[in-house]
Amino acid sequence: MEGAGKIQQICYITLPCIMPTISVMLVLNIPNLLNAGMDQILPLMNPANLPVSDVLDTYILRNGLEQGYYSISTAVGLFTSVVKVTLLLFTNTLSKKMGGAGLW
Repeated sequence: MEGAGKIQQICYITLPCIMPTISVMLVLNIPNLLNAGMDQILPLMNPANLPVSDVLDTYILRNGLEQGYYSISTAVGLFTSVVKVTLLLFTNTLSKKMGGAGLW
């Protein structure tokens, strides 16, 4: 630590110490990339902006509850879950290979 500048302290001391925490937080947050914040989008939706404001979560809600297409909304929800689990497994494997910590 003596003689090291701020950049060297960050590169050689701080980052290696917090790398396991960074890896675990990355693995936990990558599946949330598919979430678009439905709680903010849904109250502002109306027929005028429906074609541009529709995201996966609102699509599932509209088809499942409002229109009664349960099979389509279930399939879309299942596909979204499979993509999220795939992203989680890929990120966990990548995190382990890069020398950080994984979830398991």
